[in-house]
Amino acid sequence: MYLCLTLLDVFGRLDDNGRLAAATRTPDGHLELLAEARQELAVSPYSARVVIDDVRRAWQLERLSTPGPSPVVVIPPPRGTSSTAAP
Repeated sequence: MYLCLTLLDVFGRLDDNGRLAAATRTPDGHLELLAEARQELAVSPYSARVVIDDVRRAWQLERLSTPGPSPVVVIPPPRGTSSTAAP
């Protein structure tokens, strides 16, 4: 989601006050880095977030963070099985 929001922010206002020229003056502002961020998601969402944060900084976009503590991930049982074990 973070990458999608970043893409919308970048391409939704691409020519806004010369942002493209300003952003591409730094290595983190080049559009190719967005493609690299997408590839990094296949490796690790944690390392991809660092790349996306760098892109957002170069494009002068506000860094987004999740509110509160990290959510607890609960993996449901496979379909067709009950949540309680049979005796």
